[in-house]
Amino acid sequence: MNGIFKASSGSPITINSSSAGWSETVNTNRLERPDLAPGATNNPVHGVSRGCTGGPPAGIKLGTPDLWLDPCAFTVSALGFLGNLGRNTVSGPNRVALDYSLMKNTGIPSISEQFRIQFRAEFFNVANHPNFGLPSLRLVDNRGNYDRRAGVITSTANGVTARQIQFGLKFLW
Repeated sequence: MNGIFKASSGSPITINSSSAGWSETVNTNRLERPDLAPGATNNPVHGVSRGCTGGPPAGIKLGTPDLWLDPCAFTVSALGFLGNLGRNTVSGPNRVALDYSLMKNTGIPSISEQFRIQFRAEFFNVANHPNFGLPSLRLVDNRGNYDRRAGVITSTANGVTARQIQFGLKFLW
């Protein structure tokens, strides 16, 4: 028997409030950060949404693919100013996978003492745990309104697949 357990905490994410140079600061990389809303946490991935005009309604559970983070915890900075939110303040989804394999070696003495057959059963992501990708980080659209996709996860993580099972038979000599 063999097993590999892989677990990692979520990657740090930087929230992006820019869309077509919203702040008008001539920032060419368009990775401008928003302001943190008064009383909000800078990592709003637990609990329920606060609710805000143009954003998701209050009371939606956070930390799910439907709404990973609360966009209402952030506000767009005033035109001509950069936001006060730091880099990498939000945690992305955790990743967990368990791989497991069974092997059985059987000798074939009727052919020779050295001949064996090996049967293998391998299970990748045996628990079939979903591993989600990063949420949409674009906070506002071209008009400065909350983007309806902000904080929504629409993909799975690269490199982590759904449950896969494979069997093998090997002849050893």
